[in-house]
Amino acid sequence: MRSLKRWVVALIWLSCLAYFADMAFFFPHRWQKSLVYGNGPEIGVYLKPHMTATDFAREVKRCKVVDDADSLARWLRRLDVDRRLTPGLYRLRRGSPWEVAHEIAEAEPELLNVAIVPGEDPERFLQRLKKICPFPDPEAKMQEALLRDENFPPALRPFLCQDWRNRMAFLAPETYRVTPSPEGLEELVKGASSAWWESVSERVRDKLDQLFDIAVLAAIVEKESALSEERRRIAGVFMNRLKAGMPLQSCATVIFAWRLNGESKTTLTHDDLRLSSPYNTYLHQGLPPGIIAIPSIDSWSAVLEPEEHSYYYFVLKSDGEHHFSRTYQEHLKAQKEEGRNQSHK
Repeated sequence: MRSLKRWVVALIWLSCLAYFADMAFFFPHRWQKSLVYGNGPEIGVYLKPHMTATDFAREVKRCKVVDDADSLARWLRRLDVDRRLTPGLYRLRRGSPWEVAHEIAEAEPELLNVAIVPGEDPERFLQRLKKICPFPDPEAKMQEALLRDENFPPALRPFLCQDWRNRMAFLAPETYRVTPSPEGLEELVKGASSAWWESVSERVRDKLDQLFDIAVLAAIVEKESALSEERRRIAGVFMNRLKAGMPLQSCATVIFAWRLNGESKTTLTHDDLRLSSPYNTYLHQGLPPGIIAIPSIDSWSAVLEPEEHSYYYFVLKSDGEHHFSRTYQEHLKAQKEEGRNQSHK
C-alpha cells in the first residue's frame, strides 16, 4: 500500500514538473509567436544588397518606423538577425527597437520577379515593368540602369552603343528575382548582362568590334523562327544575302516598322512592304538601325556560328517550319506549294 502511495505521489510531482516546464519554456514561445509587434499601418522599407544591420537600422529610422537606429542595430545582433538579413522589401509597423527587431526577424522580405522574354520588344518590356513595380517611374529607372556602363561586364563596356533599347540585347532572357526598388533594377542589369556574357563570351570575344551588327541580326533571327533548330540555317540565309549584296527582306523588320508607325500587323501585303522606314529591309539593303526584339541566347549562337549552305530564300510552311531554297525559281515554286503569293525572302 505504501508503495502504491509513493507511486501516486511521484506521478503527481512529475505532472506538476511537466506543467511548470511547459509554462516556463513553451508558453512564452507561444505567446511571442502570437504577439503582433508595433502599431499603425505597415511601412515598406527596402533592404538593399550589401547593406549591413547598422545600415538597415538607419534606413528603418529614416522611414520613421523606429526612433533609435543604434538600439535597433543592437537588437538585430542580439537576435542573430544581422547574419541572415536578405535583400528585399520589409513591411514593418512603427514600434520600439525591440518590437521592430522581432518584426524583422519574422518577416519574409518581398522580391520582384522580372522576366526578360526573348522576342519581346524592349518598349513592351518597359510597359510590363511599369505594371509590376511598386515604386514611381520604373521605366525611366530601367533606362538609367541600362545606360550605366558599370552595370555591364568590363570587357563589353567599350563596345556598348548609347541607346538603352539596343543595350537590352546584351541581357540574358530569364526570370530574375530582385528587390522592388530602383536599386533592384541596377542589380537586374548587372545580373542579366553577366549571365549573357558567361553564355557567349568565348565565341564573341574576337568579334567585339562587330557586336552591334551581330545583336541586330540575332534579333531578326529570333523573330523569324520560333524553332531553335532552324535558327542557324536562317542565320546562314541572311549571311549569304548580306555577302551577295541582297536586301534581307525580313518580314519581321517590316512588322516592327509598322509597330513604330502605330499599327500592329501579323501578316503583310505588298502595299505593307512599301512602308518608308529605315527598318524596312525590303526597301533598304543591309541591317536595320537597331534591334527589333530581345534575342535569345539561341539566336546569338545562331548568328555567331551560322550554318554554312547555299540557301538564299525561305518561306514558312503550314507546320511552322520553313522551306529553304537556293534560287528564286525554287523559292517561287515553294511559295506556290504553300499557297503564298507574296515575295517573302
